[in-house]
Amino acid sequence: MNIDDFDSYEAFLTRVNPIIESQAWAIAQACMYLYHTSIDPQDLAQSARIYLWQYRERRPDTPVNMLLLLGRLRMYGERQRGRSVLRPHPGKRTRVYEQADLAQADLVAVADLDPVPRLSDQQELALLYTCLQQARSTQDEEAEHAAILALRRFARAVQNADLYDQAHRWWREWWHRKRNPEAGG
Repeated sequence: MNIDDFDSYEAFLTRVNPIIESQAWAIAQACMYLYHTSIDPQDLAQSARIYLWQYRERRPDTPVNMLLLLGRLRMYGERQRGRSVLRPHPGKRTRVYEQADLAQADLVAVADLDPVPRLSDQQELALLYTCLQQARSTQDEEAEHAAILALRRFARAVQNADLYDQAHRWWREWWHRKRNPEAGG
């Protein structure tokens, strides 16, 4: 049986949905028994249905038994990923709203936008130089590469042409060492 045997995807879902629902229920029960975790079988089944819809659009010639297997694997993946599926109570989600004045809302918005205090340009430059120095002293090529690229981005951002040229020279030296390890120092 192939998807092309059905005249529409709704007809396919009508045929396959009971199987998906029963698999979702079985997975949810197994999670409750083995892990003492409550999972909503409807969330599992919905994630499988969405996945099957997307998979069917990419590969319309896939047999139904393969799609059912992929749907079940998707439900296992959702169980392990733990997005909205791992809610403690599988019932309807309750919304909770709190009233706050505008000053409190501004504090929250600013805290969300800038969770870490900004460094000055001199502090950031010193930090990047320190990272580069430590990478070179430990001979960590990947860390050195990342520090050089960060220095180049920083130089471009603050529009410091001399620093950019120096970082670019370091990058070229790094690249030549990486391409010719026997010639490098």
